[in-house]
Amino acid sequence: MQKGHCFGLLGPKGVGKTTAIEIMRGIIKVSNG
Repeated sequence: MQKGHCFGLLGPKGVGKTTAIEIMRGIIKVSNG
C-alpha cells in the first residue's frame, strides 16, 4: 500500500481481525498456524 491509502477488514466478532492487523503491523509475532 502507498502512503495515504487505507483499507478495511470486515468480519464477524471473534475471528481474529485485530490479531491479523497486529501481525501485519509487527506488533505481535506469529507463533504458529
